[in-house]
Amino acid sequence: MARYLFFSLRQGQDPRRDLAALSQTLGGEQDVIGIGESLARALSADVAGLRTFPHHVGEGIDVPSTPLSLFCWLRGDDRGKLVLC
Repeated sequence: MARYLFFSLRQGQDPRRDLAALSQTLGGEQDVIGIGESLARALSADVAGLRTFPHHVGEGIDVPSTPLSLFCWLRGDDRGKLVLC
């Protein structure tokens, strides 16, 4: 079972407190956390190669860019624990 969570950074908010709280909740071997460009910039982190995914458009295709600040992929065997996290 899995749960996907997507977060956007609010203008003017310092994400450090929320990230500290998240680190207390998550951190299992099955959890995957993705940090987007906007969050890395807000933390003054320089991540080589990190960039916003481009919007691709072509004949018969349209792949939108949906930049997010934080992505969490939570996996586990207990649906209740995933819902309550």
